[in-house]
Amino acid sequence: MAKSSSRLQSFPQGFGVAVLLAGLLACKNAQKPEDLGPDPGSLPQGTVPVGTAPLGTTPVAAPLVPAVAAPTSHATACIPITAEDTTTGSGNALVTLVEFTDLQCPFCSRAQKTLETLRTNYNENELRIVVKHNPLPFHKQARDAALAAQAVQQTSGSAVAMKFIGLVMSNQSELPSTDFAPWVLQAGGDTEQFRTAKLSTAVSAKVDADIQQAKALSANGTPAFFINGAKLSGAQPYEKFQSAIEAEIKETQKLKGTGTAPDQLYVARCRENLGTDTK
Repeated sequence: MAKSSSRLQSFPQGFGVAVLLAGLLACKNAQKPEDLGPDPGSLPQGTVPVGTAPLGTTPVAAPLVPAVAAPTSHATACIPITAEDTTTGSGNALVTLVEFTDLQCPFCSRAQKTLETLRTNYNENELRIVVKHNPLPFHKQARDAALAAQAVQQTSGSAVAMKFIGLVMSNQSELPSTDFAPWVLQAGGDTEQFRTAKLSTAVSAKVDADIQQAKALSANGTPAFFINGAKLSGAQPYEKFQSAIEAEIKETQKLKGTGTAPDQLYVARCRENLGTDTK
């Protein structure tokens, strides 16, 4: 944890979809339901209400390339993580931050800057960030953007997908309606494979699975975060994330001290925290 001393003073402004859903349903009953769906005009924490995203046109099948590996045990965790998810950081990191995002949501764009700072201030063994999609129906280009991001993930991997997501977040006012290829190319992706994958049933099914997972977790707005399973809603200040992450680092270090295997840290903490809110 070589970066710990400096970050404390920094407060700047696969496994298939069926496995993922099975892990979610196993823990659904442990979740405390809550309403995070305020009027869009009254959003003190930057939370936007969510509904059912349209399924769009019928996609066609396309081959997928392997994505970044995730520990197999995480596929059946309370908030499942597989190689189909866009991630940064080690699969055995002390803390896993799962974000449900809408790529057209302005509050998600604001939160993106905080996540980028977190990636700078915590090393890969301390913090893993996982992006899942929850496009809101009243953001007309959000689902198309989610399909594009997932297609980049499937064809070019997490590093390129994270860059692509950053480009979309930084240029929301210029969201194209049909062609994301220039941004894919800028992020370092393969545009031909991207175009095919974006129409695939696998990409569409993954986005739909993320949406259903968000609903089951009562993540009724974007952005919504789960820090080792503990919920944090809205575009919160950096300090709020930092406090929660530091607390979880201490808890997972305690688990390691008792002999818990590295690939079981997230599983154990997620099971303990699911249904609670970040303090």
